[in-house]
Amino acid sequence: MAKKTTTKKTGKRGKASAKKTRPTNAELCSEFAAQVIARMEQGDLPSWTRPIVGGLPLRMGTLDSKGQAKPYRGWNVFQLLFAMGDHGWTSPYFGTFKACTDARAKYLKAQGHTLEKRTGRNGREYLWDTTDDSPVHGVKKGEKGTPVILWKWIDVEKKDSQGNVVLNADGKPKMTRIPLIRTYVVFNADQCQNLGLPTVEQEDVNQVAKIEEAIQEYLNQNQGLKITEQFGACGSYSPKLDTITLSTLAEFIGTGEFYGTKLHEIIHSTGHESRLDRDLSCLFGSHPYAREELVADMGAAILCGLFGIQTEKQIENHAAYLAGWMKALKDDPEALVWAGQAAQKAVDFFMGTTWEDTEAA
Repeated sequence: MAKKTTTKKTGKRGKASAKKTRPTNAELCSEFAAQVIARMEQGDLPSWTRPIVGGLPLRMGTLDSKGQAKPYRGWNVFQLLFAMGDHGWTSPYFGTFKACTDARAKYLKAQGHTLEKRTGRNGREYLWDTTDDSPVHGVKKGEKGTPVILWKWIDVEKKDSQGNVVLNADGKPKMTRIPLIRTYVVFNADQCQNLGLPTVEQEDVNQVAKIEEAIQEYLNQNQGLKITEQFGACGSYSPKLDTITLSTLAEFIGTGEFYGTKLHEIIHSTGHESRLDRDLSCLFGSHPYAREELVADMGAAILCGLFGIQTEKQIENHAAYLAGWMKALKDDPEALVWAGQAAQKAVDFFMGTTWEDTEAA
């Protein structure tokens, strides 16, 4: 009997193609951190220190019949704001290649075009516009997408420090949840053909009444928390006293700065042991301290975007501020994505909202 042989698949140049492996969580976090560090080395302030003008980036694929879409969440907010600033995009909508194509198809149908499905040489289906006798493309040729994060929780067997599976009383493996991070690419609507997306109506800037209502509701749901405004005070949160202390509105250069500081301290308060139970016992200058400050900065920025609060954060020692963050991210690259997820969780807690989808960190 002839010996059975196996051959490796080869690429275009005849070389054996290696199986592509997915990057680990740590590798993905390091990649995003490296991008931010590179910006800082050029003197660029991180996006979580800037005002979010025009609201948060929106997920094109979640548009409903009322013309409303869900915003991106966590680190993805800042990743997409970076991209919008770099390229000058003004549309808040982002979507996958498929979402952009689907939106284009929907628009063409509304314009009276006839579309049909065809099969290409590779066996894949695509849409053809028989009215214009051309393929349906949402994204313009040559456009490059922006990577964003898909954050999922998966159940795995719990293991001890020796790597052995931990069993429960019934002799079955105990399960624990761990985060699994993946990336995918999205495109801004400005990179696409006309998609016919609804115009996003801009809310009034500095919606004081709405934010005060939200703060009061948060206090009602967390009776132990107190907010004290006193002349000359520095913004701070005491976990031991469960008290936020900050200066009076008159001492700030504007309403936006006052609420930016107030929301920053409110995000800190969500970490109290009776709430989300983050580590708030960290010493100034330590890694845990840097992480918690990043959570508060990002969380406050997201809330400012949600409520139309525009604030120019005053960075007194610009160079020292950037140097501090660069060191923190180089020492702890995972802090960026972790803080984005924790900040979004804090925002959800403050707003009293729950999300079933796991789109973003």
